[in-house]
Amino acid sequence: MAKPGLIGVDLGGSVVAAGLALRSADLELARDPGLVRAVAKPLAVVQAERDEYGTPGEVRAALMGSSGPRRVSAVEGATQMNKDHLLKAMCTALGIDMHEHHHVEGIDKVAIKGKIRELKKKRDEILASKDRTQLHGVLRQIHALKRTMRRAMV
Repeated sequence: MAKPGLIGVDLGGSVVAAGLALRSADLELARDPGLVRAVAKPLAVVQAERDEYGTPGEVRAALMGSSGPRRVSAVEGATQMNKDHLLKAMCTALGIDMHEHHHVEGIDKVAIKGKIRELKKKRDEILASKDRTQLHGVLRQIHALKRTMRRAMV
């Protein structure tokens, strides 16, 4: 089992902490709520709902009397903070959309992908034959089209 700890991220104007280990025998620093209270920046703490090292209620109690805005988010039903729990909880705490994806704008993506497919077929034909004189040119064209797609992503 992994030892409990605190993951903190300074976002310039505020701090996000995940997994505050208030009942840990190993981490003397994490058990001192005075250190967390002393953080002057706005603080968001993400804690597992049934964490064996400190529940969200205990974290809220430890943060009582501290200066600056404080927010504690609980991961429902979790006993520990795995990466998927942590990512979702931190995005919720920070108000970040988890499913934001890049998309292509300003070019005809379908036509470029069709051209790439044609060039890949041509590449496979060249590789199957013994004549490799045209291979370099085809590979460069594929590369250039893929770069065009990446540059058009927003």
